[in-house]
Amino acid sequence: MGFMGGVQATPLTADTEMIDARGNGFTDASRVQQFVLLKASQDCLTRGFAKFVITADKDTSRTGTIELPGESYSNSTVNGFGNMATINTTTYSTPGSVIPFVKPGSVVMVKFFKADDPRSADALDAQQIAGNLAPILDPAVAAAAVDGAPPMGAPVGNPHVIANKVELTFADGSAAYKKADYQTALSAWKPLAEQGNGMAENGLGVLYEYGYGGTQDSHAAEQWLSKALAQGSVQAGDNLGWMYEQGLGVKKDGVRAYMWYSLAGDAAGGAEDAKTPAGNLERISATLSQSEIARAKALAAACQKSGFVSCG
Repeated sequence: MGFMGGVQATPLTADTEMIDARGNGFTDASRVQQFVLLKASQDCLTRGFAKFVITADKDTSRTGTIELPGESYSNSTVNGFGNMATINTTTYSTPGSVIPFVKPGSVVMVKFFKADDPRSADALDAQQIAGNLAPILDPAVAAAAVDGAPPMGAPVGNPHVIANKVELTFADGSAAYKKADYQTALSAWKPLAEQGNGMAENGLGVLYEYGYGGTQDSHAAEQWLSKALAQGSVQAGDNLGWMYEQGLGVKKDGVRAYMWYSLAGDAAGGAEDAKTPAGNLERISATLSQSEIARAKALAAACQKSGFVSCG
C-alpha cells in the first residue's frame, strides 16, 4: 500500500486471513471499515466460503500535521518629475499555518465459514455484504441505474423477448450486480458488450477481473476493459490500473498500473472525472522511480496511438 492508503489481505490459514486497511487524510473512518468488510466478503466468496466473522480488530489510525508556508510579495510604484524619481514599495505578507489530519487505519483478523457450519449462526453473510457494499465502494460498478432508470447510453425500455428468450438490459445487469447475482449480470452485460456498449464492456471486464460469477480471467478482463477505455470510460482505465497495482490475476506491475491510470486521466472529460485517476497516479507514483514513470508514460503513449490494441 502506498502513502495514499489501500486495502491488503494476507492469508494465514485455510479459513483465516488478516486485512490491513488504511485511509489518507481525507478518508472517513467509517469508509475504512466498509472497505474491510467488502474485502472480507469478497475473499470469503472467492475462497469458497459463505460467511465470516471479525475475530480481532486493532485501530492503526495515525495523526499528523501539514505545514503550509507563509507568503510575502512587494508592490512598487515609481513617480517621476523632471530628472527626479521616487520609488514607493509596499510589502504584503500572509502567515503560515499548520493543518492537523488523521489517517484512519484498521487491522482485523477474519475467519471464514461454510454455509452449513453450525458455528456460523451469528456470522455475516458474505454475499449480502458484497452485494450491498460493492456498488458503493467499487469504482467499477458505479454505473448502476439511478431512480430505476438505466444510465445514459444503456438500452432503454422493457426487455425484449426473442425466440422465447428474455433479452436483459444494462440496468438488469446493474441491479443483479448490486445483489451479488453475478451470473445474471454476466448474462445481461456480455451480449451488450459484444455489441459495443462501453458500459457493458466495463462491467463485463470487472466480472472477469475479480472472478465474479465464474473463473477469474485477467486476459478477458484486460480485453474488455481496454475496449471500454477506448470509448472514453474513465472507470475502465481505473479498473485496469487497480488490477495491476493489486495483482488481481496478474503479477503486480506498478509501471503498467501507472500506464492505465494515466490513460484513465486522459479519458476524463472534466475536473470531477479526473479526481480519481489523479489520486491513483499520485499513489502509484510514490512507489516508482523516475525512470519507471518515464517508461510508463511511453507505454501509455504507444497504447493510445495503437487505439488501445498494443498496450505493453
